[in-house]
Amino acid sequence: MALSLDDALSGGATTVAANAPMVYQESIVVSTSIPVGKGESDERVIAVNVVAQGDSNPLELTNIQFNLSGTTSLLDVENIKIYYTGESPRMSTAVLFGTASVGEGPLEVDGSQLLAEGANHFWITADLSENAQEGNVLKGEIASVTVDGQAHAVIPAGAEDGRLIILEHKLLYSGGDYGSVNYRIPAIETAADNSLIVAADARVDQPGDLPNNIDIVVRRSTDMGDTWSESLVIADFGQAGGSDPALVLDRRTGDLLCLFASHVGLFQSTPNNRIRFQVCRSQDNGQTWSAPQEFTDQIYNPSWSAAWLASGSAHQLRSGRIVGAVGVRETSANAISNFMIFSDDGGQSWGYLPNPASSIGDEAKIVGLDNGNIMMNIRNQTPDRRRIVISEDGGQSWSTPYFQEELIDPFVNGDLIRYTSVLDGFDKSRLLFSIAAHPTSRQNLTIFLSYDEGATWPVSKVINPGPSGYSSLTVLGDGTIGCFYENGEYEGYQLYFARVSLDWLTDGADSYTMPTADAERPVEDFQVEILPNPADSLFQLVFDLKEKMAIRATLLNEDGLAIKNIIDEKLSAGRHALAIDVSTLPSGAYFITMEVNGILTARKVLVLR
Repeated sequence: MALSLDDALSGGATTVAANAPMVYQESIVVSTSIPVGKGESDERVIAVNVVAQGDSNPLELTNIQFNLSGTTSLLDVENIKIYYTGESPRMSTAVLFGTASVGEGPLEVDGSQLLAEGANHFWITADLSENAQEGNVLKGEIASVTVDGQAHAVIPAGAEDGRLIILEHKLLYSGGDYGSVNYRIPAIETAADNSLIVAADARVDQPGDLPNNIDIVVRRSTDMGDTWSESLVIADFGQAGGSDPALVLDRRTGDLLCLFASHVGLFQSTPNNRIRFQVCRSQDNGQTWSAPQEFTDQIYNPSWSAAWLASGSAHQLRSGRIVGAVGVRETSANAISNFMIFSDDGGQSWGYLPNPASSIGDEAKIVGLDNGNIMMNIRNQTPDRRRIVISEDGGQSWSTPYFQEELIDPFVNGDLIRYTSVLDGFDKSRLLFSIAAHPTSRQNLTIFLSYDEGATWPVSKVINPGPSGYSSLTVLGDGTIGCFYENGEYEGYQLYFARVSLDWLTDGADSYTMPTADAERPVEDFQVEILPNPADSLFQLVFDLKEKMAIRATLLNEDGLAIKNIIDEKLSAGRHALAIDVSTLPSGAYFITMEVNGILTARKVLVLR
């Protein structure tokens, strides 16, 4: 029968008498469906677990017959090798059984391997071409194994098995690495020099949240995730621990901030002994970090029992304000609500806004919208959909929560980031969201894409269909999308870096293009002028419509906050000139966003006196 890797961990023969002659029992296919990066070597395709009973007169396995049926293109594969990993289903290149040439149809490898009693794993692996096609699939089938001259058939893996080829897929942390028994809680950010920085919990002595012994660790890549530095500990409180890192880049200074909790557990925290809020800072793109600096008093209402920032991504608004969503125990009970914390000086000091975003909450993420509103996206248990709230006044007050039907949530932390904005000169405004998108269990890690500022999420693709936990997103300098996530294939969890393109995410319907210098992109068949520009006290918005169209126009300040609604109605075909009074506005740069039949564009206008 076909087994998953988790099933294979417990597979094996029943106990027999000591010194019994070895006998062949069965061959169990072991498959994997985690993604694979192009250009990688010795990547798993499929395995067989040959189970034997008896510990004397060991049997010899001499031949494995298989094929690459289901692989999208054999041009993606350069070499085939088979490795023997004994009782462990985890891949190892220590014992090479044999090699084969890539080809159509049945393939076979001859070798010699004495079997041990119990489980004997043989992994068919592939070296992928650097030119392997993103979105293709690597897959294989095992037909038979030959043991002591007798061929034994095996049952193939399920049709859903196979490995998606993406741009990069790298294992960065696994239990036992760097002296820690467990790793969890991924965060990722792109630094000012376009290097990648990841942060995580190194759970030193045992799995589990604070107040265990947990260090905050980081790794860095300067080649878009292909290779990574060794792990660096940036916070070590001994047995007290630090946990739940969130990363953010201060665009004004280029500093990277790592925000995290420490010392006290969330549900052990009290007003007199609180879970703490810490910040580490890097001023050299993640190469070195300051010692942790504590700001606990500044983000707490004194009566609160606990407040902790959601891990993954914090966010910087257009104004330069750094914001994050905190989960708060307002009383001694375990109920969690959400509030917003902020810093207006690059993390040198912090504050909180007193009105709750949601009285029912948990880990949450914040993003600034093009119209100046703020969206908070909240982990939610019932129903199994993300809870959304909007603020139109910078977080001073919040809308009634609603549920985002497309964003399935098994009660797990996800991530929400800005991908592109027309205010920055891109052709479209886009948001990205990642989560283990399954209604009841943590699996099926998925990236979602929105073109309407989070109102709908019409595009999604699965990164890892198997067990998956927390995830964190970033945008690389070339526009590709990085995802640092928890993968539960072997343990809870290993931390992987994945990189994909917008082309793959949209099946080629959308591609990333670099922004224009002045943040001005016309809508197709729609031309607009601002006369005069610069303006003193009055300017006109002049445009022609070829047909009756819905027009929405908003004036934003330089920080991206809406300060005037210009128009929101349908206009007839022909030339239109809308007069806009700016006599009461201070001199400076402003933006006009225009939504024409659902397509958003932006214009910059200067007010000078």
